Amino acid sequence: MRHSAIVACTLSILSVLSSACSDSCGRHKPHVPFEKDDATAPALDASRSAMPDAASTMLPSATEWEFAGRKVSAPPENVFLQVLSDDFDGDGFVDVFAVAKRVSDLGPGGVWFYRGGLGALTDPKLLLPAPELTTDPTCSPKPRLERAGAHSVSAELALECAGHDAVGAKRVLALFVVDSRGARLHGSLTFQPPPYLNLSIGADGSDKDGDGVDDVAFTFSLEGREGLEGTPGKAMARLSWFDRATGLSRNVEEPEASFRELTKRAAVVADSPKEARRVHAQVDEMHALARLLCADAGGPAVHLVGLELPACAASRALRDAALLDVKAFSAMKDPLNALRAFDVAASSKEPPSPNALRDAERAIQKLAPPLLATRVAVVDGVNIPSRAKTAEWGALSFVTGTTFLVRGATDATEVDAHSGKIVGSSSQNWGARVVSPDGAFRLVEVYNPCDGGPFHATFAPERDGDPRDVLLPLRTPLQPCKRGEGERPRVVPLAWNAKGLSLLVRGVPLRIADGEGGPVSAIDLFDAIELPRGAPRSPDGKMSAVTSSLGVLVGSAKKKRLLRFPEIEPLALSDCAPNNDASLVVCARGDRVVIGESAPLP
Repeated sequence: MRHSAIVACTLSILSVLSSACSDSCGRHKPHVPFEKDDATAPALDASRSAMPDAASTMLPSATEWEFAGRKVSAPPENVFLQVLSDDFDGDGFVDVFAVAKRVSDLGPGGVWFYRGGLGALTDPKLLLPAPELTTDPTCSPKPRLERAGAHSVSAELALECAGHDAVGAKRVLALFVVDSRGARLHGSLTFQPPPYLNLSIGADGSDKDGDGVDDVAFTFSLEGREGLEGTPGKAMARLSWFDRATGLSRNVEEPEASFRELTKRAAVVADSPKEARRVHAQVDEMHALARLLCADAGGPAVHLVGLELPACAASRALRDAALLDVKAFSAMKDPLNALRAFDVAASSKEPPSPNALRDAERAIQKLAPPLLATRVAVVDGVNIPSRAKTAEWGALSFVTGTTFLVRGATDATEVDAHSGKIVGSSSQNWGARVVSPDGAFRLVEVYNPCDGGPFHATFAPERDGDPRDVLLPLRTPLQPCKRGEGERPRVVPLAWNAKGLSLLVRGVPLRIADGEGGPVSAIDLFDAIELPRGAPRSPDGKMSAVTSSLGVLVGSAKKKRLLRFPEIEPLALSDCAPNNDASLVVCARGDRVVIGESAPLP
């Protein structure tokens, strides 16, 4: 289950919204590699520019670059990595941006600027020093210079590494503006891409407010994301600032405006069963972007230099997207995931209207009708053992149609579910530890590192060997999460057999396969699987019971219902287990055992 090495530690930026330039930059064509042997290249007089944008990726040993009869030398003790030239300040003279690094340096290089004028170019000015990125001999620089506005240029400084176990490496994206005062840094960010995200980032310096001054915007696009939930989708969000006399002022409409547009797009087909999976994928991508960009949404991976990330807890677009997710899962006849989406919408800082919540609840209830337990009893004389924060088996398990066991420190206690009376002690005590069938590994915990990426599952060796860490490509929650401290969600083990470890993480059923790499796959909670003690299943393995805010979801692959215990909040219950016909369901409420009885589920 050791997860495989990630070959590429970082991805270069794939796209920049060059089409967003104002009309004043329409004459600037996209940069193309400069061909020194092109006899048709326009001649350039001693000082004036008569050429389009030109960019050339240099060889590692390149210390000079020639273009149209001119020559640019790399800064002392440096070699060029990439060069971009044009008249960026509009004075009629060619200017040059360059990414260059020291000959012996393994890093990504820094950004330099040569200003054009009468006669030769000025001496190079360092605009952005090389960032201190973790590197080794397997890494090589992957810079990118792009035209981003009428007077703006974006630069990405990144590394591409091979043979690493690391899942990502930081990169830097910066936006520079050129005016009569020269070139200066306009805005920048550092970023560490989480795994499983096909992410591209762009910088846009076009004049958004029409005041003749280039502004600052960063765009984040997700496409073709691989994961367990839904098919790959596509989504884009922006962070932007206006350049005012007093400095950069954040556009408070973003990223909410981007999220609102994505929600509108998904809403068009939200009622179509054929489009349900695609709707969910779009919602999933939107939530992934929010986790990356919002300061209060789960540990952003983006760090703005000198600027603050927005807060998104009160986002109406994200709330409405969660309601669309309820529709999508309901259309897919998946009440378990519909309930998860419902809880996301209902817990929003800006809650949905009562009518919207009722509509969402009705959609779920068509798949799992609500039912109030006809009898509720609390078992006297037995308490649930204290539970650690690490992953462990549940405390309750039916052994017959009418009796169940309560896990203890040494022996289990057998209880009659009809009378609530203790039958006696039992040696069938399964213990709390979640250990593999061969006794080699134990599941320690599942945690969210708060980096905008997936959950991690940690396995410890029971004998010799090294710990294992497996990435779970699941949607992490939209909630404050401090990087370095992490979050440990509730884990419900289902089974550990020859196929691997099956478990619920935040209500998502999945299986981690045994063996090197431990591939992760989605499973159906209501498919019959091998029954171990302490799983939320019936003795025959066909019925399951999972708590939610609307009740305990109880049922089989064919039929389900939402069981409510009178005067008990559903989320106050845990460790639930049903008997074979779901007429009896036992749950933990704190350290007490509660029995709910109702009509059998056919």
